[in-house]
Amino acid sequence: RYINGSTLARKVRDEATAIRGCLRGRGAAVGGVSFDDWKACTTLQCNWMECLLAWGMYAPQLRGWLGLFSPRQFLLLEATQLTAEPRAVAAQLADFMQLPPLTDTLVEGIAAREAAARAPPGQSKQAVALLRSFYADHNPSVRALFEAMARPGAWRSAGWLSTAAPARTTKA
Repeated sequence: RYINGSTLARKVRDEATAIRGCLRGRGAAVGGVSFDDWKACTTLQCNWMECLLAWGMYAPQLRGWLGLFSPRQFLLLEATQLTAEPRAVAAQLADFMQLPPLTDTLVEGIAAREAAARAPPGQSKQAVALLRSFYADHNPSVRALFEAMARPGAWRSAGWLSTAAPARTTKA
């Protein structure tokens, strides 16, 4: 519960409704939300820095960065790979950054922190369902953008980018 008595599920539901309405009002296509539409809607609808959903809308943010940097200047990694294959990810990162190989101690420490961060305690099943429902609309464009920029097959195992949309949840 938040200080104002709200819940995570209610905050996610309210943000999703507000952002969807704003994007529709701006004529933004769900699969192709521009950086400007993302910035306007997340700023106006949920005070950008306090907006839980804004940070997970990867495609419009990445499109904004691609206006400043070339795709070859990005290394896109799927977070679960860090815990499943920490040494492979570390080797890929070191190669991309043109660094010497990372030490096992450093790699294991990063992987352990990532694993702990991926399972926050007390997550509401309803909030998780609402989050999945909201992002399902955006995942096909995220997957397409990520696959265009990443090494072949890098996103094949990213279950969170599934193109199958779950049923919408509307209760608080």
